[in-house]
Amino acid sequence: MAAAAQYERPWQRIADDLRTKLIAGRWQAGDRLPTLEQLAEHYGVAKGTIRNALGQLREEGLISRRGLYVR
Repeated sequence: MAAAAQYERPWQRIADDLRTKLIAGRWQAGDRLPTLEQLAEHYGVAKGTIRNALGQLREEGLISRRGLYVR
């Protein structure tokens, strides 16, 4: 449970997981990420939560603003 306590919001945990996957090379520059619906189903959260996580990754410059493409 201690690991979960470090995240204030569910989207932070998801952003961290996606960031780790991006850095590890799960997706390459130009690749399209899974859809909002697919990510929401995978993580068991609402699409709004996924939007927040993706917004954080956009701010960090890891994904593009148009669509869900890796930078």
